[in-house]
Amino acid sequence: IHFQGAACMSIGLKREVTDGIYWVNMRDDAPYAAVIGHTNFVPRERYGEDIVYLASYFCKKPDGNLEERMLEDFLKRFNLGRDEINWYHLTIEESAGPIYTKGYRRLIPSAGREDLKGFYCAGMFSEENYPERSMEGSIKAGYTAAERLINDYRE
Repeated sequence: IHFQGAACMSIGLKREVTDGIYWVNMRDDAPYAAVIGHTNFVPRERYGEDIVYLASYFCKKPDGNLEERMLEDFLKRFNLGRDEINWYHLTIEESAGPIYTKGYRRLIPSAGREDLKGFYCAGMFSEENYPERSMEGSIKAGYTAAERLINDYRE
């Protein structure tokens, strides 16, 4: 299975910038594909600040200045000054999600493997997430893996 990478910048802000919108897809050329207003879903009071994520998938590892490019674009696009940012952090994962190719369904690993007793896996790559990739599918995959584990150890 081949995977695509993902870059996600978390930013703590002094004010809300997405006008109450949780998910904004970037149509224009930007170094990220979406702006997720986390505190438009989880109350701001939990964190004491507004939190957004800048997220994007990639096939080739991003260049070394991605952090600065993402931050500068976000500041300009949302009319923010650096003094309005409390903190920021970029995380890059090179194998974040599977790339669906012809015949992918045959490659999906099962929740438990006969050849690896006691090994169970679940996530974006699981059968419950195909062809969609969602948190709901990952949770379903987790339940499937947990049920398999329980059943295997009952025997």
